[in-house]
Amino acid sequence: MQSERLRRCDPVGLTDEQLKFANHPNDAFVQACPGAGKTRTVVARLAQVARSLPPRKGVAMLSFTNTAVDEFAARCQQDGLDRLTAFPSFVGTFDAFVRHFLVLPSGIEGVAVRPTIVDSWEAMGVEIRLAAPNSYRGGGVLSLDRFDPSTNTINPIAIARADLRQHVQANQDQYQQVASYRRRRLRGAGFLSAADTRVEALQRLRSAAWSEALSHALAARFHELIVDEAQDCNPLDLQILAWLRGSG
Repeated sequence: MQSERLRRCDPVGLTDEQLKFANHPNDAFVQACPGAGKTRTVVARLAQVARSLPPRKGVAMLSFTNTAVDEFAARCQQDGLDRLTAFPSFVGTFDAFVRHFLVLPSGIEGVAVRPTIVDSWEAMGVEIRLAAPNSYRGGGVLSLDRFDPSTNTINPIAIARADLRQHVQANQDQYQQVASYRRRRLRGAGFLSAADTRVEALQRLRSAAWSEALSHALAARFHELIVDEAQDCNPLDLQILAWLRGSG
């Protein structure tokens, strides 16, 4: 049987399970299959949050595609929650949140120019090639995106093209050295990929003073943060989320 509180907070006919999430007072990780009413339930939660939102505070609603972000914004407007899509709230992609709040305000450490952040190195045509005599003469290309943004290591097994995979396996150390050099040069010129912004942010968060100042600023602005499609988080995303949780 639903509690009296849940019945009072049931403006859209949610199920008992959906209502528990809409009214949940603490952190939660929710699994839901396609068609489970996820968007409707999250909007219902936002409606609940909006009723008791402290003055000058907002919510952050993050997802991993612009399509999902647009859907949430449209549903909020449809349900009369327009104010949750405007300042001080934030509705956008995880990439945009990291870029806007964790990297751009302070720039790249040790680099004077304002950062230019691209979705991927592939979009800029940044390829990793070896010079002669170890150059690869096949038809495939190797993007800098293939290399781990933290360590510049590469897993050759993930390369589909057999001849390129074999060439990388035979010259892996050299490829990784070239990738490290190219990444440093791009960073020095102010260029970061979406993956590199996470590395840059986490490096800054290791500074106690910077971490404390930023945590106070974000906690003062955002009452709650919701991540849609959280299974798409990579290990760097999870580290950022852990820091955000620890920052209130």
